[in-house]
Parts: sequence; C-alpha cells; structure tokens
Amino acid sequence: MSSECTATLSLALFSSRELILLQMFSILNEISDNSPRNTTSVIFSSIGSAASVYILVALTGYLSFGDKVRGNIVSMCKFSEI
Repeated sequence: MSSECTATLSLALFSSRELILLQMFSILNEISDNSPRNTTSVIFSSIGSAASVYILVALTGYLSFGDKVRGNIVSMCKFSEI
C-alpha cells in the first residue's frame, strides 16, 4: 500500500473518530434522563445494533460468495494502468 493511501486512510479514520466523539454531546442532550445508567445503555444498544448489522452483512456475504473470497479483498480487484 502506498504512503499516500495510508495517509489518506489514517486521516479518514482519525476524523471519523473525532466526529463520533463530538456526537456524544448531542446524544446526551437528547436523552431525557441522562444518568450514567441510561447513557451506558444507549451506548451499548448502539454498539450492539451496529455489531448485529455488521454480522448480518458478513454472513450474507459469506453465504453469497463462500470460499471464493480471499482474506484481502483489495487483492481480488483488477486494476488497470491509467
């Protein structure tokens, strides 16, 4: 992977992490009872729902393509010279 691609990916991951952290203030303002117990339950339910969607997509992808998929999906792409 080139250094430009790595730098771009690092910047995207860092900026999305910061944006998610900033959204926590909005979430806390919207919860009617923002006690630590309710806040924790909101966080765990959002992580749980995201994880379940991730697992559902992974399972349907595996059922669709099976063992034809290699570990590195990018290596399966056919790149052409520009």
